[in-house]
Amino acid sequence: MQEISEKLLEFLLIGNKIKADKIFNEIFQKENSLILLEKILIEVMDKVGDLWELQEISLAQYYLVGVICEELFKKYTEKTNVLGKIQKRQKLNLAIVTLEDYHGLGRKIVLSFLNSAGFEIKDYGLGKTVNEVFERSLRDKIDILLVSTLMLPAALKVKELVKKLKEKKPEIKIVVGGAPFRIDENLWKEVEADEFGETASEAVKIVRRMVEHEKSNI
Repeated sequence: MQEISEKLLEFLLIGNKIKADKIFNEIFQKENSLILLEKILIEVMDKVGDLWELQEISLAQYYLVGVICEELFKKYTEKTNVLGKIQKRQKLNLAIVTLEDYHGLGRKIVLSFLNSAGFEIKDYGLGKTVNEVFERSLRDKIDILLVSTLMLPAALKVKELVKKLKEKKPEIKIVVGGAPFRIDENLWKEVEADEFGETASEAVKIVRRMVEHEKSNI
């Protein structure tokens, strides 16, 4: 898997979408393709983040990797009908958002996993401010909010968001994910989130547990 990740990263950094597309195609020929793709993309994006921090790649390259990955991810999840018709079953209102950051790949992977697991979830998109997420979450009566971040400053903003939401709706659950929380295993506690999902599949397990717990209390 590491060899695939390295080859994909090589093509992404030079903007070779044709060869990157071929790797995506090969991945989607395999069993459990989404889980495999998630692991590969986590390795790729973590490496890109490291290269950016070390100033070994330009901002243009950093942005290009995210754009190509998002485009190909959408292409293949739609092509394989991963996001097709599924049975919606939860009674809680779910939403997901990328807070402040403008790279939404992590959010899209989690969204895809949740959809394919049978959950209906509102997508608030990327680059949203604390106030925007706060107001929309209250308006939509959200019970579980998943917050994805790419950079540390955005991750630290989660604490402000949690405080505002809990004051108005104490029972709301906030689940966080993204590179800053993987790097610092205690960060999710510091921002007072309810849960941390290291991977998309783990996020699905967390949401399923929360939904089942709500059902048992009805």
